[in-house]
Formats: sequence, C-alpha cells, structure tokens
Amino acid sequence: MNCLERYDRHRISHRFPLRGLFARPERNRIWLPGLALLVALLTACDGPPSDSSGIPAPADSQQTGQKAATPDRHHAGTGADSGASEQPHDLVEFWAACFVGGSQVGYTHLTTQRVSIDGQWHVHYRYQDELRMKRFQDTTVVRSSLDCLEDAAGDLVRFRSQVATGPSGMITRGSVDEGRLRMELQTAGRTEQQEIPWQSGWGGFFADHRSLQAQPMKPRETRRLKALLPILHQVGEIHLEAVGYEAVPLLEGTKRLLRIDMTTIVGPTQLRSIVWCDDLGNVWKTRDLQLDLQAFRCDRETALRPVSGNGFDLADSSIVPVPQPLAAPHHTTRAVYLARLPDGAIGQTFIQDGSQSLQIIDEQTARVTVEAIRPESPQRFPDDAWTEPTAADRQSTAMIQSDDARIVRMAAEVAPRETDPWRLACELERYVKRTVQLKNYSTAMATAAEVAESLEGDCTEHAMLLAALCRARQIPARVAIGLVYHPPAQGFAYHMWTEVWIRDRWIGLDATLGQGGIGAAHLKLAVSSMEGSSAFADMLPIVQVIGRLELEILSAERS
Repeated sequence: MNCLERYDRHRISHRFPLRGLFARPERNRIWLPGLALLVALLTACDGPPSDSSGIPAPADSQQTGQKAATPDRHHAGTGADSGASEQPHDLVEFWAACFVGGSQVGYTHLTTQRVSIDGQWHVHYRYQDELRMKRFQDTTVVRSSLDCLEDAAGDLVRFRSQVATGPSGMITRGSVDEGRLRMELQTAGRTEQQEIPWQSGWGGFFADHRSLQAQPMKPRETRRLKALLPILHQVGEIHLEAVGYEAVPLLEGTKRLLRIDMTTIVGPTQLRSIVWCDDLGNVWKTRDLQLDLQAFRCDRETALRPVSGNGFDLADSSIVPVPQPLAAPHHTTRAVYLARLPDGAIGQTFIQDGSQSLQIIDEQTARVTVEAIRPESPQRFPDDAWTEPTAADRQSTAMIQSDDARIVRMAAEVAPRETDPWRLACELERYVKRTVQLKNYSTAMATAAEVAESLEGDCTEHAMLLAALCRARQIPARVAIGLVYHPPAQGFAYHMWTEVWIRDRWIGLDATLGQGGIGAAHLKLAVSSMEGSSAFADMLPIVQVIGRLELEILSAERS
C-alpha cells in the first residue's frame, strides 16, 4: 500500500478527527493570504482599500498595545448566525510575519477553536491578514478575513469571508445544505445569490491545515484534497507532495524541516506554494511562488511590527521590461510580440480572438499579434473568433451595478440623443476619463457604484465604471485584464480596461486614455463580466505569469 492509499484509508475511516487537533497548541500552519494576494492579480493598476474597508485592523498593527481584533462572532456564519448555542473550548492562536523582496509587509493571524453546538463538536477557524506595500509611490493596504465552521469529520458547515476590494469590501456568506453550497455575495449597492454542488468530504478554507494536523506527512508521501478556496469561493483540488528534509533559514536561526510542495488547482490554473514543517507537522515557513511572498511563524509582537511598505514597490517589481522602447504605443494599429514563459505553457496564457492571435513556437514561446479593432476594421478573423456577450455582460452584477441610481443618471446625461452604440461608447469613455479626477493607486477594485460616488481610482475603477455606464445604455460590456506598455519603465505593466460589443465584435476602450479605442499596446490575458465570485476567478491567468513572463517587440505599425 503506497502513502496516498494509506492516507485515503485513514481519511475514509476517520475523516479529520478532533482528537490530537488541540493536543499541541504550537501545531498550526502558516496560512498565506488567498490567491497570492488579491493585489498580485493586477499589480500595476489594482490596489486595496483604505481603512474604511470594514475589516477590523488589529489595533496593535500600529503598536498601540491593544488586543488584536477578531471578526464579529455574530457574523461568523457559525452557531451565532443560526441561533444554535456555541460553547467554545481549547483556543489556539497563531501569528506569522510576511515578507516580500526582503521587506516585512504585514502579518497573518489564525485562531482555531473547538466548539460545541447543540451537543455536537465542531472546529471554528478565524483568520485575518494585513499587507502594506508601495505601488507607484502610493501605499496599498490589503486586508481579508475568513471565518469557517467545520464539523467533527472535517466537512464544511458554514463560512463568512470578507475581502477589502473597495471602500465597503465584498462579504460572502455560505452554508452547506442538502448537497448544495448556498452563498450570498454582498457589495456596495447589490446582493447576489449563488450556489454550487457540494459533496460530503469536501473541506473548508483550512482543509489542508486540518489534514496536516490530523496526520503529519512523511518524505515522498502525497495527498489530494478538495476544498473551498477563499476569495474565489470555488472548489479546488489541493495536491501535497512531501519532497524531503532541508536546512531552512528562519527569522531566528536555521532548522531542518520537511519541504512540502503544494499545488492548488482551479480550472486550468495552478497556484503553487511551499510549506516547511517539522516531524510533528508544525509549519515554520510558507512561500507563495506567484508573488514570492514568504511567511515565517513568530510571536505576536514580531508579526505586528509597524510596516510602511517603503522597502518594496509591488508595481515596479512586476513590470515586464522590453529591450527596445515602443514609440507612440497607443497609436499603433498592429504589433507583433515574442512572448516567453520559461517554466509554463505559453499557449494557455494569452486570449485568442479577433484582436489577438498566437503562433506557438514551442511550449514556452509564442508570437503574439495584436490588432487595433474598430467597427469598420476589415474582418480578417473567422466568424467564430469572438465569444458573443453573455447575459452577465448585459445586466447589473455585484461589481458592475449598472442599475444603480447614480450610474443610471450619469449614463443618461452623456450624449442623450446618440443612438450609434460605438459613438456613444466613445463618449462614455471620454466622460469617465474627465470625471474620475483623482488618479491614485490606493484603492483596490472598487465596484462601479463606489467609483460613481467617489470619482477616484486607477485603471480598475475606470474600467468598472465605464462598463457599468455602457450597460446602463444597453451596450454589452465587460472588462479585460492584461498588460499595457508603460513608457517610463520601458516595459509592460499589468492593467485593466473595458471591452464593448459592437455589432459582431468586442472592441477595447480605455478610460484612462479616453482616445476612442485602444491601439496594439494592450496585451489581453483574461476577460470577465465581473459576475459574483467569477470576478476574481477570471483573473487567475495573471497569477500564472507575474514575475515570469518575458516579452520582446518584434514589429509595430502606426496610423
């Protein structure tokens, strides 16, 4: 019987028993912020919330000496929500300090507690993180909180998560009932209901944590789990492979630890990280391989040391440099790029449609041709090159609230007599450029309704508001995520813009430019209607290439 078979037999017979889970309070894993940080998805123009995000920040993150805040138990999605009587036992608390590029940028905080609800034992997880980094000289703060209840066997019961993407953040609550996970997604101005199929044996946000605690791994052992992924709120498959022992530098000294390679699979995307633990399953270090974010177990005081993020600029570090400058990038009509992903499959990286095509050279290398598309452009692409608009591209969603009263009013004021969709879309693009006056990188991904109120933000806010205004005027719209040429750095920065459906094709608009369409200096990695949790899942292709993509400009044509 191999290691995986032994683990599967153990899991079938015992699932994740409570015994031993609290026997050694030090035995906690370091849990990194979800998705390699939300901010890592859109490093050049995404950014996180101010202190008005609604997620409590531990007071001593500013060194005030106060006790760290934990999520409000009434909103925990546990017995307090359901009216059940919750009796807590055996609280275990754990801290970690997070580093990027050698600079401490924040902390993570996890508590685990055994609770009795109506006479049945459960495990209650509470988690928070806070990360501060520079982005183009602005300070970005990312916060998230998770609250998860599992039964004695390890099955998910209920959860609540909050991610600070804008002034009010996004709150998701969910519970498992009769083979379905029913969720409610709440943002400023809108609430959406979603549900997905659910199977017994699938874990919550901390299924890997519970697995390691129930049975520490041995070298060459492998495991596979299925669990709900934070922020995405989709089921992913987690592969754990114990590689072998290594001498691992820690915050204090070096320790011989077991390296465990972790791969989280969601759709075509694979997120990779490494954890190092001792023979008892105590995790001492975690490294996320997308952003190279590292977390070290430590005491509370070390985790909560004040950080400004001044030592690491996330935006500058994510620029994809090119050997030669691109003159007049937004007036290009056609450009050809050589793209290389040294340790990945390049064919799964770039979208192919009527404005962008790929010629695969080898598994890691492709020639990418980008064309500036307009309604009158010759149809060089096949009839099936475009994916027609979905219902979500036409209607109001939790992130793009096109039925919000302020957005409806704003949209109606722009070219009220214009009936040509393309001319109207260009007018709306110019309107957003001149209306969003405070250009900054200190807001993550505010919803369209929030942008309409604040009239500030970076490229994500421009893209979201423009998409909402277009939908309010009956023009199908979505957002595109990828790269744009950034002249000061002679390279490409991660970016978001808008696409509108005109007659038979999607055409790009960029409200940060306001020039009536885009040139061939925008490279598209993903598109999204920003509906529900797919708003984040659609961005996962970017996680695959940050810090790894190489580009070269082969040719560029201009009008």
